[in-house]
Amino acid sequence: SGGPLVNLRGEVIGINTAIVATGQGIGFAIPVNMVKRVISQLVERGRVTRGWLGVSVQPLTVELAQSLGVTGSGGAVVGRVYPSSPAAAAGLAQSDVIVGYDGTPVSDYHHLQRLVAETDVGKRVAVDIVRKRARQRVELRIAEAPDTGPAGR
Repeated sequence: SGGPLVNLRGEVIGINTAIVATGQGIGFAIPVNMVKRVISQLVERGRVTRGWLGVSVQPLTVELAQSLGVTGSGGAVVGRVYPSSPAAAAGLAQSDVIVGYDGTPVSDYHHLQRLVAETDVGKRVAVDIVRKRARQRVELRIAEAPDTGPAGR
């Protein structure tokens, strides 16, 4: 693996990362837009940075949505707010439901994680939340994601 993934026009659309040997040609690839972002950061800074909100999130189930007063199925439930994080500084709290991020509706917690990670460090963003059945907006400045392991992941 590791080579380019091309479409029928010969355009690179991703970088292959893994192939399922028993999967009849099933493979996995990193989208080319993500690769371009990582490459530009490596060239400019010599390392890759990711945005950090400072929360752990969980899926918004139908039951949680009903109990928290959220209409629709989109959003991510805040499970924890990390001290000294952008989320803590903005007043986010456990059980807040993040339904919008920088003008984009949040479809689920994976979507929110991707949106935050792709945000430039230092950017001010508006975060739409539902708290105690009331919708509100908070603004915060995205920080750099801290290293998470010995390899600095």
